[in-house]
Amino acid sequence: MVTSLQTENYQIFISPMERFDEIIYDEANVVVDYKKHNDGQVVIFGWCTDKASDKVFRSLELHVDDVQQELAPLERKDVAAATSEAYLMSGFSIALSLEEFAEVEEITLVGEREDGTKIEILSYVKKLLTKQYAFDIVIKSVVANGILAQLGEHLPYK
Repeated sequence: MVTSLQTENYQIFISPMERFDEIIYDEANVVVDYKKHNDGQVVIFGWCTDKASDKVFRSLELHVDDVQQELAPLERKDVAAATSEAYLMSGFSIALSLEEFAEVEEITLVGEREDGTKIEILSYVKKLLTKQYAFDIVIKSVVANGILAQLGEHLPYK
């Protein structure tokens, strides 16, 4: 869920993605174009290729807490135009409802190579929520938005 903090002058929203560490594995070329939340969903959009073969993956799988589902590769004309026509089907889009996202511990994108072997491409692993971590999220959000607010008693943890 999107967390909000109300101060005297501002309401600050903290993205649900702040609760996750992003891990990009060395065996793949991965570009995450954006991670956003809107319309009740968290969406992770990007493209990836196999470093070893310099080709797109034969197929993609999404593992959400070890529940596996096929993920259709997306056409990325922009990537093909900027790199190689061979990368046309290199795109991916992961979409989870905010409710589902709130319960998830780990999300992993897996690619199947031409030879049938599978490798992890990208993972999001939930961080442990501590008082210091919650404080850091609030401060990062305030600084990122250029807000110079006096938080005082409005901090979620003391």
